[in-house]
Amino acid sequence: MTVNSTDFIELKTHSPCLGICSTTYGDQVCRGCKRYCHEIADWLRYKPTQKHRVWQRLESTSEQIISNFLLITHPEKLQSCLHLISHRHTPPQSNHYRLLLLLHHLANRASPNEKKQAFNVTDYGLQWQIGMPSMSFIELWQRIDQQLLALTIALYDRQIQRPMQVTNI
Repeated sequence: MTVNSTDFIELKTHSPCLGICSTTYGDQVCRGCKRYCHEIADWLRYKPTQKHRVWQRLESTSEQIISNFLLITHPEKLQSCLHLISHRHTPPQSNHYRLLLLLHHLANRASPNEKKQAFNVTDYGLQWQIGMPSMSFIELWQRIDQQLLALTIALYDRQIQRPMQVTNI
């Protein structure tokens, strides 16, 4: 499917919400979808181009973190595994962001025994980065999620929080 930039923006206006918002408890960055609190509050008022910028950041940060752990060696194999996700996100999305959603899905729906088993990355068209030890997908998800949250908080601090503090002096 060929998508032009206008279609791309229109398709991505759906919310990235995962239904576990932590901004209602005072977090500046949601622990679920990793959007900033003002992005969540203003999402319905955002223009498609504003939503597109948020999606770009979410996809960029997910690629940055996931690439530390895994290589996507067979995107078509990964794509075939995505039927497991019954999420309302609409394409196009980066393969790394789709992988993030898949890991989230697997981690939240796995049995206790499955959570302990090593994650067979080749089943999903993936390969461990050189030097990365094999781990269960729940451990992988937790490590990726923690690093993604830390990166997003750092971006928030650098791009939003700190400039606001400087202007308020």
